[in-house]
Order: sequence, then C-alpha cells, then structure tokens
Amino acid sequence: MSKRKDTPADSIKRSISGSIFVGCNILAPQAPLGAALLKKVVEDRGGSFHISQKKQSVDVAPTHVLVSESRDAAREIQAQWPKSTLVTREWINKCARAKQRVDEADFSPFCTAAKSTKVSRTPSRESHYSDDEEEEEITQKLRLLFQADEENLNWAVVGKEGRPLNPGWFSGMNSYERMLQCRFRVDAENPGNEELVSLLTEMEKLERRLSGDDSTSYAAGGEHEAKVINHKALVLARAAAVIRACPFNLHDLPAGTARHLLFIGEDTCRYIDEFVETGRCQAYKDLMANGDLKDSKGVLRGVQGAATKREFQKVPFVGHKTACRWYDELGLRSLEEVERAVFTPGGVLNEEKAVKVFVRHALQHRHLLCEPVTPQQVTQIKQMITQDLERAWGPGWVVENVGGARRGKASHDCDFLVTHPSIGLQGVLRTLVERWVIEQKVVPKDMGFHQLHTDHMGHHLQVMVKRVTSGAARGYEGRDSFDHFFGIFHTSEGGKSGMCRADVVMVPPDEWAFALVGWTGSRTYNRILRLHAGHRGMKLTNHTLMREHDGLQVPLQAAPLDSNKAEWWPQGWHKGRKADTEEDIFTLLGLPFRPPTDRNCPS
Repeated sequence: MSKRKDTPADSIKRSISGSIFVGCNILAPQAPLGAALLKKVVEDRGGSFHISQKKQSVDVAPTHVLVSESRDAAREIQAQWPKSTLVTREWINKCARAKQRVDEADFSPFCTAAKSTKVSRTPSRESHYSDDEEEEEITQKLRLLFQADEENLNWAVVGKEGRPLNPGWFSGMNSYERMLQCRFRVDAENPGNEELVSLLTEMEKLERRLSGDDSTSYAAGGEHEAKVINHKALVLARAAAVIRACPFNLHDLPAGTARHLLFIGEDTCRYIDEFVETGRCQAYKDLMANGDLKDSKGVLRGVQGAATKREFQKVPFVGHKTACRWYDELGLRSLEEVERAVFTPGGVLNEEKAVKVFVRHALQHRHLLCEPVTPQQVTQIKQMITQDLERAWGPGWVVENVGGARRGKASHDCDFLVTHPSIGLQGVLRTLVERWVIEQKVVPKDMGFHQLHTDHMGHHLQVMVKRVTSGAARGYEGRDSFDHFFGIFHTSEGGKSGMCRADVVMVPPDEWAFALVGWTGSRTYNRILRLHAGHRGMKLTNHTLMREHDGLQVPLQAAPLDSNKAEWWPQGWHKGRKADTEEDIFTLLGLPFRPPTDRNCPS
C-alpha cells in the first residue's frame, strides 16, 4: 500500500518529539514577537531559551542566537557571539514542524538562497483523509471556519474517499455561532499560527492604545447610551481569534487562503501573507515606529505614537487620555521622561494636581505592579479573603479566582468572585475593605488606587430590564452592578514585600454562573458570546440572560429563543429552573460547552 500524502491535518495529528532542541541554548538579544511561545516551543523540546540584551548577564555561551534577517544587525551580533550559530526564528518553527533538527545553514541571515526559498506555498489540489474520527472532526472544523465557498474550497476540505463533506451540519449558523463551535486554546504544537496570533494581537493592542479603547457615550440624563467601537482593533482581535481556532497551519497553505476565513478581510489577509512569507509585517513596523500612520487608501490618519502610548498605558491606571496628553501635548517620549516630569522639582507634571495620587503611586511602584502575578500571590490573597470572611461571618464562603488565571494565562492582576449560599451580601464588602485598610493589607485611597463600588445590587435587575426593553442597552452587556473593590494588595513572598492589583466582586448565588462566565473571559470571547445571544433575541450579561422583546429572565421566567427567535427548551429544561453552572448557560444558548482554557480568544 502506497503511503498517503501529507495533509494540513497531519501537522495537527503528528506527535512532536520532546528532544529536538536538547543541547541547544538559544539566545534572543531582543524580545521577538511571540517570545513566550518560542520559549515554550524550545523548552518543551529539551532546549533552553533566554532573552538578554547584555552579554554580561548571560551565564552560558549560547549555541544559537536568534536574529532578524537584517545583515547589518546580524554582523554586529556575530561579532559579539563569534562561536554561536545565527538563525532566524523560522528555524525553530521548521524544526518543530519537521519533528527533527533541520540544517541551520538554510536559516542563516547571510543565506540569500534561504531567503528566497525558505517558504514555499503552492496550492495542492490533492487531499485524502483516512476514516479516523479525529481527522474528520478537523476537516469539519476547517470548513466551519471558512466562509463556505463550495466551489473554491473543495480542494482544501474533503471527506472520505475525496468526497466533499456535507456542510449542512452548520447551515443556518451565523458567523458568531460558527466561531463558538471552536476551541481557542494556545497551541504550542502549531507555533506558526501562534506567531500570527501574536502579531495580530500586538497590532490590536497598539491600535487600542493609539485610538482609544471601546467607550460609552451617554445622552442627557444618562438614560440612553451608545457604544463607540474601535473598529481597527476589533477587526484584528477577531482575526487573531479565528487563526487560533484554525485546525491547520497557514504556513502550509497557499497565499491568500486566510481571505476565505471568517472575519478576515483583504487588509488582514495581506498582513498574514506578508508575515508568513518574510517573517515581517510593515503595518506592525509602522505602528512600532511611532510615526504618523496612513489608512488603507494611503491617507494620513492624524495619529501617532502608538508604541510609546502603549508603554505609558502599561503603567496601572494610566488611560488613553492621560497617555495622549503626555505624548501629544507635553512631548514626553518615555516612562523615564514621565518620571522626571512628575518627581523632579519644576517638572511639567511635578505640581500635586498635575497627576492623580494613584497614578503617582503607580509610577513609583511600576516595577512591582507591572510584573505578572505569581501563583503564590494569588494563593495568598485568596486565603486572606477567605479567612477574613470566615472570621467575621462564619464558614461557607466560596472564593473563585477568575480572569486570565482561570483560563491558564499569565496576568498582571487577579480577580476574585465571592458568594455565600445563605448570607446576605449587603454591606459585607464595605466592612471587609475598611478592615483591610486598618490592618494595612491594601493601599488606602489617599495613597494609591482604591475604588469601592457598593449599594447598586438592590435594584440592578429592574434597571437592566428597563434598558433592554427600551432598546437602550447597547454596550451595556459587559458592565455589571455587583459590589466591587478594585485596589492594590500588599503581599510577601520569600521574605520580600510586594504589591498586587486585584478585584474582589461580591456575587449573589443566583447570578453566580453568569458572573463566572463574564469574569472568566476572554474579552473577545465574551463579545462573540453576547453577539450570538443578541442574534437570538436575547441579552447575556454578568447578571442574567434575558429576552429583548419582553425583558423576561431565561430560564426563570421564560424559555430561551433559537436562531429564528422562536421559543425552545433544551432537553430536561423548563420554566423556573435555575442556571446554576456555566454548562447551563452554554446549553441555553444552544452551544457546546467550552471549559475556560478553550476560551482564550486573544484580546
């Protein structure tokens, strides 16, 4: 029997050897795009990966140094590390995909032949899958992510014996529902795609820092509101999510394939093809250069300083308006310049009212507050919350760490949801925070960031029903009215004192499942989930699921709605039953359940 040809599915099914990079000590003189993923790819396969700009800080001479394709930059690095082999990042990706060490010479910045031939992507019209169920699921998922052009995609997606799969199983699904069939998990076995995800995610973050995040505008009286969307950032976030869900490596398919994927337009496809072919993206380079940017028609957008404004906004509690003032009005170009302006007598921001107290505090302690939260800090704060609650109100409290940590992702702050099955929550958080200030467990309001929002939960559902039924709830779904403390906790680890940003949110037990979904995220995943609910005529919030036309809560007061906005009941469900778990919410939305680790839509 002849051996069947490789298919895109093979790159997923192929088991990767754990010893490819044994003996390799790889150094990156500067942090490359997607550095965390490259480090994981190398270390999972037996090697070591370090980032260091100073030769003195490197303990062991590297066997390989990761460089760009710039020959001038490569010569400088070669002079610094004459005994090390210089390679581009594509060498790591190629080794991982080939499941073996490949020749470094083909990936040297001095090899012109490698530059012209290192990526070969030609259409393959032959694709034959076995009967294996996992492969069939992969091909179904691949078709799911395409925009379903049957004639053009037969070559890419076929079923048994080369026959096209019947797409009827997802007919009637809108784009958001298709997306929610997928899993959004960081895939270290498919590093090529994750590099693309990193590229688009970085561009999305730069666009948000440049032009502002999503914002809400209010009419007179605050009754009506409208969501102002940063569309450039939104397009990039959705594209990154689609690529993370792809069950195949875009490096293995023809240029232009990404154009057929959901939510990916011409501009984004051009970024993807350029990066796959060259390892670079001019649009990303322009954003990082801080210059005046042009739109897709070549017209100047009138905004600049994306990279620096992003650095400013990495400081906790520094928002878009503050960053723009520092860069555009005051001409500050680095955090060091900001610090001199704030803390040096006579500096342009030295006056007490020029910078808010909590921003001044964050600048003083930014090296602590900008570090990723450690597992020890999370455990310490969670234990403190639980113990203080039990000491004052007795046992039975549930404290859940949510946010990125629950999705298995590193984070710069931590979020905790708190509930109790029988004790009323009114006034609990205020009393708790007052005690923490007295015991010096949190930074007080007159010294740093310290926000406490309470006393909104008594009437929040009535307000929400009014907003939904009046059509004034657009953009309201992502906000909630829980009692909420957002501040800075003092921690200690290994005898060293530290600081950690944290949210503590009190959630009534009947709303626990909805809050758990909302606060787990990711942001982009929640946006898609809520858009799917809206397509069915419902509003999903951190408090409840309700129908738009009559404001009735699902499932307590009424049945959920299907894709035709008709009432339906999942098997075993009825009016009055509570949604107690995240699985229940997915069921009521007509979706397969996805655990938190599968909700990592980049955002």
